[in-house]
Amino acid sequence: MNIPIESIVDSTLQKKVQALIEKNTKPFGAWGLLAPLALKAALVQHTTEPLYKKPCLLLFASDHGICRQMGEEKRYEESHEAFADMLNGYAPLSILSKANRVGLHLVDMGMNHPHEGSFSYWFKKGNGFSDRRLGESTQNFYAQPAMTSAQAEKAMLRGAEEVTLKKKSGTGLLALCSMGAGDKYSTLALLAALFDLEIADLLGGLKIKIGRHQAETLDRACKKHPKSHDPITNLTVFGGFETAALTGAYLQAASSKLLIFVDTLHSFVALCCAYQMNRHVLEYCVFSAEISPLKEFLSKGAFPLHASYSNAPGMPALETLSKMKNAVQLLTSIAAEER
Repeated sequence: MNIPIESIVDSTLQKKVQALIEKNTKPFGAWGLLAPLALKAALVQHTTEPLYKKPCLLLFASDHGICRQMGEEKRYEESHEAFADMLNGYAPLSILSKANRVGLHLVDMGMNHPHEGSFSYWFKKGNGFSDRRLGESTQNFYAQPAMTSAQAEKAMLRGAEEVTLKKKSGTGLLALCSMGAGDKYSTLALLAALFDLEIADLLGGLKIKIGRHQAETLDRACKKHPKSHDPITNLTVFGGFETAALTGAYLQAASSKLLIFVDTLHSFVALCCAYQMNRHVLEYCVFSAEISPLKEFLSKGAFPLHASYSNAPGMPALETLSKMKNAVQLLTSIAAEER
C-alpha cells in the first residue's frame, strides 16, 4: 500500500510557535503538557492558529481466531455485547463522546457475531456505523496465518477509505481505536514479530496478565511461523482485520494531513506497521498518556518495556482530545492577539 505522506517539519513555523508560547508563559511552565500539543497542531495544520475541527473517534472492531486455541470462545459473546452497547449508545464511550461533542464512528471489520438483526445497525449504517466485514473473525494463528494477504490488503484499503470519508465530512482530528475478542494475543504476537522480542518479556514489561497456559500457547504460536521484517507479512500471520484496517487508516490520515490520536497498545501496534511502510506517519501522531513511553522508541529502535495496558478502547484518546482542545484554543487566542 503506497500512500505518499509529506513531512510536517518546518523550522520557521516551529520557532514562531515556540516564541508565542514562551512569550506568554507566566509563570514559567504554565502551559505544562499543552505546549507540545499546541506545537503539534500548528505543524500538522501549518499555521499558528490551528483549528479544533470536528474531532472523531474511528473505532475498528474484529474478533480473533486465536481465542479458540486459548479456550476462550466466550470472549466472542462479550465482544459482541460490548460492540452492541456502543452501537446502541449505552456504553461509557458513546455517552462521553456525545457529551464532549466528539463523533464516534464504529466499523465492523469481522466480529464473530454480525449485528444485522439490530435496529441500530440499520438506523446508524453509513452515519455512525459501517459494515466492512471480511469474515467472522480471523483464523487461529496457532494453526495457520490469521488471514490471507488479499484480506490484509483489503482491510488496509477499507481502513483508508473510512478515513477519506471522514476527511470529506470535515474532520480535522481523528482518534484511531480498535477492539475485539483476542486482540491482546494478536497485539503481543505482532509486537514480538515486529521487534524480535520474547512473549515473556512483553508480558512483564507491559503488565499484561494472562494465564500460564495462554502465555505458553502464545509463545509456541509465535515460534511456529518464520520470522519476517515485512509489516504486511506480519499482519497476515498474526494480525486482526481491525489492525490491518487501522494500518491503512494511519497512512491515509497522515496523507490527508489530519491530527492523529493513538489510543491504546492495540492501536499502537498498527501504527508500528504503518511506520515501517512510511516513517513520516509518526509526525502526525499524538499519543495518549498511557502509551506515551512508547512514542520515542520507533526512532531509537529499542522497545521500552514500561507502558501500561488498557482494555477501554477510545477512552485514553478521548482524554487526549480534551487536552488538545485546550491547547489549540490557547495558542489560537494568543496568536490572534499578536497579529
